[in-house]
Amino acid sequence: MPDGIADFSIDAVCLFINPCIRDPVELLRSKLIRCLLNECLQFRTLKGLKCRLQNHRFVTPEYIKSILAAVEEACQLFKLPECAVDIVTDDKEEVDSPAILPKPEHMAHIRPMENSSHFERALMDFFTPFIYHNALYKHYNLQPVEELLICGANASKKFIRWFKSLQAVVNDSSTSHMELLNLHIIRIEDILSPYFGESERRLASSFGYAMSTVGKGLTCICIEGIHHFQANKDDLTDLDRRLLATLLLLLDGVSKADTILPMSNVDAKARLKGPLMIVATSDKPSEELSESLTRPGRLSRTINYTD
Repeated sequence: MPDGIADFSIDAVCLFINPCIRDPVELLRSKLIRCLLNECLQFRTLKGLKCRLQNHRFVTPEYIKSILAAVEEACQLFKLPECAVDIVTDDKEEVDSPAILPKPEHMAHIRPMENSSHFERALMDFFTPFIYHNALYKHYNLQPVEELLICGANASKKFIRWFKSLQAVVNDSSTSHMELLNLHIIRIEDILSPYFGESERRLASSFGYAMSTVGKGLTCICIEGIHHFQANKDDLTDLDRRLLATLLLLLDGVSKADTILPMSNVDAKARLKGPLMIVATSDKPSEELSESLTRPGRLSRTINYTD
């Protein structure tokens, strides 16, 4: 790099997903000002800035605008004209890099059909980012965990039928075992038992087995029939309350295990874990379910299904 030309790199993904960064734009602005100041003090002059913007395709346009605004504001402090600022994206450098980005050409046909219902399109919007960008999560050693609530009569049968059709298409098109889709179904009615503590044990055992198989590819755990837990606490039996408490502990445990930050000190086995989707289905609207299930951080995202 010529003297007086500052070189600065921005990873858009890490900047905005890191929960330890309270104000990403302010952090970016301060680091860029520090970089420009160091260049100015070292060479007694500042001729320009070369800014490398990486992974910009995986953040929203609003984030890109905030990044560009921060760069512009920092350059104005040093009276750098626009012609002296060169923003380089990673389009040419990383799009063809199989080590970082996936090759989705063999899955180009995995998209909503023209005659798809609103329900099916909403499901595709939820699942396809994790299918197409699985290599990006692996590159940053991330294991995303998403939770979804599907409400409506026969919503469970419709979702399972839809997922299995997607599973067949994706698994047939996959060129790597890291792209496979796996499904585990836990039915609330099947785990109920008249013996004290047996229902909770069955739920924890079934959920634990599903979690133990989370690994290569995308794993979906479908909890069928949570309309069993109604909003009116007076209608809940002692068994319902114990079972609900067990389910909440399991959901909270998954959320706490969500590795949002890139992992640096993880073993090889942990690095193989892929995305995890928790999908709960209910025959009743979300308003009629226990508020402890639908509060933020649990099953707060909802898709409604209508025949």
